[in-house]
Amino acid sequence: MLASWGCQSGFLRHYLLSSFHIQVLEGITEDREETKKIEGCRTDWMLVAMVLDRFLLIVFFLLTIAVSAAILMNHPKHEENAELLVD
Repeated sequence: MLASWGCQSGFLRHYLLSSFHIQVLEGITEDREETKKIEGCRTDWMLVAMVLDRFLLIVFFLLTIAVSAAILMNHPKHEENAELLVD
């Protein structure tokens, strides 16, 4: 009788440890899935940031070139200034 009781308590201990391990594995799995979702969201936002960064870089260069060209094209003509200086 004691041998069978010891066997049952061993089975019960094994069952309890197994259910504990299963709960731990389920927790790890849930954390892993949540981490994957967060990483996926982070990756999506990084892609959006890269596209926006590239777009704003192009806008910056186009505006810089346009303003520089406008300033250079708006310079005073030397012949008109030379006539004013002579008179």
